[in-house]
Amino acid sequence: MLILLQLLETEEEKSKFEKLYYAYRDKMFFVANSILRNHSDAEDVVYDSFKIIIEHFEKIEDVSGQKTWNFIVTIVKNKSINLYNYKKNHTKIEYQDNIEIHFRFSESMELMIEKKEISNLLSELVKQLPHPYKDVLYLQYYNELKGIEIASILDKTPDNIRQISRRAKKLLEKELANRGINIG
Repeated sequence: MLILLQLLETEEEKSKFEKLYYAYRDKMFFVANSILRNHSDAEDVVYDSFKIIIEHFEKIEDVSGQKTWNFIVTIVKNKSINLYNYKKNHTKIEYQDNIEIHFRFSESMELMIEKKEISNLLSELVKQLPHPYKDVLYLQYYNELKGIEIASILDKTPDNIRQISRRAKKLLEKELANRGINIG
């Protein structure tokens, strides 16, 4: 926190930042950790989020206001989602190995291979979906966000997000059926 305080100019700003820091740091960590599921990454996101908050410190009028919390949680969620997506794209091999280990203990090898092939195919099909279908499915299933959270990120209504999600799933089911795969 001391490094961050040095970025502020007046004692009034420093005092306001300290109040903000102690009021929100644990909540910010909880939001980041619920998305990232990694203690160290969540701490990094909280630190980076505080740097962004300082850059836009003039926008914060009331430290304990709902508007301030909305501003902070938006920053933390976006930083967390970006880091999650970055790590997901750069640790795919480890992720696949973890899935293999999980299935190896619970199912036959044949079923494991079939599930892995379907999973890989689904990933490829989702990548090929047009916007906004792909975005909604990524946020919904890979980032495990709720419809209302996705709606706020994509600046759409929750009803619109549900409709987009349903249409995207139908497109995926249709494409899988075209390939002779039925996942009932």
